[in-house]
Amino acid sequence: MLNIKAILALIAALALIPWTAYALEPPELHGFIQGNFTPRVSGSPDDDFILAEERLQLEAEQFGDALNSRAFFKMDFFHDAVYDEADLELREALVDFSLGKFDFRVGRQIITWGVGDLIFINDAFPKDFSAFFSGRPLEYLKIPSDALRISYFPGSFSFDLVIVPAFERDNLPDGERLLFFDPLAAIPNRTVTEPATELGNTEVALRLQKQVSSYDLSLYVFRGFSKQPGARLISADTVELFFPPLNI
Repeated sequence: MLNIKAILALIAALALIPWTAYALEPPELHGFIQGNFTPRVSGSPDDDFILAEERLQLEAEQFGDALNSRAFFKMDFFHDAVYDEADLELREALVDFSLGKFDFRVGRQIITWGVGDLIFINDAFPKDFSAFFSGRPLEYLKIPSDALRISYFPGSFSFDLVIVPAFERDNLPDGERLLFFDPLAAIPNRTVTEPATELGNTEVALRLQKQVSSYDLSLYVFRGFSKQPGARLISADTVELFFPPLNI
């Protein structure tokens, strides 16, 4: 069953394309079809595959003269053969434009900072570890963020500011396809409390970069929430999963 919210997001993404009213050429369209299959190497009482899906990805990109603008969206249509479900996912839907030494990007976007060999020391943006461990391509490790990104280039250094108004948590294994150790398995009742979407919970990330000889020096600052939950007992049979504040 197709997700209604995803369909509305697709309509919003398509609406970005005419935004570049002074475009010189029609939008560029790209895409691919792929199948992802991850069989189990040991027996399972439920199914023989962790992942079995067919996926169609479509991209549209439009450039314009006004403010050096660019509109871009990326959408995935996929069929999950394990659960026999079809759905679509809006991966990116954004607008870029420039004002002097400032670049702006607004919309749904993939943000990756400070990555080395999959060690995300300074990257506090959401990730899909279920997709990563089940064998999807590496690009699906990152979950898109609905954000505003402002970049400033005065000449001697670069400065990036990312503002994320709505919290998005990591997607972790839930025990259905990927097994994991659960220290609270004996507690039957669980509640999940996510940070509310309000001004005081807006996440902010800063990055200052400077090139020194052949070295790239960076300073990172983050104020927001952990993307992986903590747990606290509410009663003998109830545990609350919550996402504590995180400052980096």
